Amino acid sequence: MAAATYSDHVLVVAHGPCIQSARFEAQPCWPCFGASRGRRSRVRVLPGASDPLLVVLEVALSDLSGYEVCRQLRDEFGEELPIILVSGERVDPLDRAVGLLIGADDYLVKPLDADEFLARVREKA
Repeated sequence: MAAATYSDHVLVVAHGPCIQSARFEAQPCWPCFGASRGRRSRVRVLPGASDPLLVVLEVALSDLSGYEVCRQLRDEFGEELPIILVSGERVDPLDRAVGLLIGADDYLVKPLDADEFLARVREKA
């Protein structure tokens, strides 16, 4: 199998199965790779490695804040890499504003509607 290129997969960084589940199974055009920790996701998004088309990033991770991972990705990749933050705990307007101000392209609140989620991914991809 050929190595992944910049535009052929989505990286999902989430602490639970909600986002990592079958959300992309209905969209076979995007293979989906997952990580459950922020530090592990950084390993998967290294320059020259198989960089993702898009990152779907949970705000509440087990080792780092999703906000921190978002900021690190922005510092390294600039605006080239679309990032969608997702949270079930940080759902207030201020939380969403902070996520967008630190560099996320979108911020979704759980529970996720599968059709809306896929539409947002398609829009950013």
